Amino acid sequence: MAASKFPGFPRETATYLRALAKHNDRDWFQAHKRDYESCYLEPAQAFVSAMAPELRKLSKGIVAEPRVNGAIMRIQRPAPMFGPDAVGFAIDRFREMRPQWLLRVLA
Repeated sequence: MAASKFPGFPRETATYLRALAKHNDRDWFQAHKRDYESCYLEPAQAFVSAMAPELRKLSKGIVAEPRVNGAIMRIQRPAPMFGPDAVGFAIDRFREMRPQWLLRVLA
């Protein structure tokens, strides 16, 4: 199986995430859902697809599924998302790293 090419996240990704941080509500997100898909989700899926073969070389047990709630974390925070106690969208997850799984693989 040939590894997929990952050209990187488009410049528009940073612009989209900054706008999401400013307009951290459901209505704005729904109005810009196509931007989410083209600027964030599709590039993230390409990244996971490109990395999956390399990760499998580290351990056959690694399953890198290029889908939300697979290898891609959902951008919405858990409930309550809206209302007075809402925490909104998890824009910080874009830069969040979770090295624990890698430490388990390498151990």
